[in-house]
Amino acid sequence: MAVPKNILSLIYNVLAEDFINAIEENKLSINEQKKISSLILENISKDKTENEIMKFLETLASDYPFFSKSIETIKVAVIEKTERKNPKENPKEKEVLKKLQITLRKYESRK
Repeated sequence: MAVPKNILSLIYNVLAEDFINAIEENKLSINEQKKISSLILENISKDKTENEIMKFLETLASDYPFFSKSIETIKVAVIEKTERKNPKENPKEKEVLKKLQITLRKYESRK
């Protein structure tokens, strides 16, 4: 499943914050900075599936632990997006909708 633009933007923003912090704290050499930049640009794109991006993020966090917190933030955002897209069925809501449908049918039959 393709990742929506708003989630891609979130991923870039969250990773960028940790990446900038690591640079400012002198945790990365110039070569590491170039390598990480290339990896992120190659692996976070609209052409990648959600699973591909998540696997990449896990590998990135494994190789560069300062991204670990970012990855958790991103996972939560993706899960929330998925839950909004596929909400769990609420029995009470289902019951109310059923009653509403019955009422609407009765109203329509009176016309």
